[in-house]
Amino acid sequence: MQGQPSQRLKWSLFSVSALLGLMLTAQITSSKTEPKFNADVIQIKSALSHEIQQRSQLKSKIYEMQDKLNQYKSFPENQQAVLEQMKKELTKAEAAAGLKPVEGDGIRIEIKESPTFSMWEPNARLPHPAKYHIWDYELDYLINILRANGATAISFNGQRIVSYSGIREVGISLDEKTQTVYPGVMQVNFYPVSYPYVIDAIGDVEKMKAAVMTYIGEDYFIPKGKEFVLSDAVGDNKLKLPAFTGTLHFKYATEEKAEGAAQP
Repeated sequence: MQGQPSQRLKWSLFSVSALLGLMLTAQITSSKTEPKFNADVIQIKSALSHEIQQRSQLKSKIYEMQDKLNQYKSFPENQQAVLEQMKKELTKAEAAAGLKPVEGDGIRIEIKESPTFSMWEPNARLPHPAKYHIWDYELDYLINILRANGATAISFNGQRIVSYSGIREVGISLDEKTQTVYPGVMQVNFYPVSYPYVIDAIGDVEKMKAAVMTYIGEDYFIPKGKEFVLSDAVGDNKLKLPAFTGTLHFKYATEEKAEGAAQP
């Protein structure tokens, strides 16, 4: 029976290490899509500052993980206490990775087709002039603004946004000659989403609102024939975000055998 705590400890240690490793790997290797639309000097400085801050946080997290692993290895005789600590760390890691539902104060952003422009604006689901199209990189940019300004958890049309989430429009094409867009299907975490786009963000309400309205607010979407609604979700109306339901992709090293070497 004495082997059971040790075995549980090993599996707990593996679970926490794998989960935290996934978070760090995904954040380090995730590509940053630069906005393709009139980014000014302030936006560029903000993006650079955010990137530097993210790198610093990742380094701190790596040192923190290494320190904790060393602590766990230093006290093999107190396996039960270590096991309980590992469970707490696993719970925290799951929350940070978006694997648990969360709730709290935040903001809600709604992007929808404006009734004001409905008399003349082409339907967003039919071919239409490129100047009216909402591109996936614009939505991705909006998410990054929230992340850089106090958002601790985000969802998009009910899909939890995590470090390895993707917002992509699949099947879209553009006629360069006529500047006509033939829309595809917008996907978040590989799930299709459609108008209205609803983005919920838990975190620093005032900071997020100020950043959104400064960098890509109502004035940006109105010329595209879209209605942009930004509202508080606090107190009794606080947000409840679901857990991430996509697939976790683990990457791990494998041993390479020299040519002619015997296989196990």
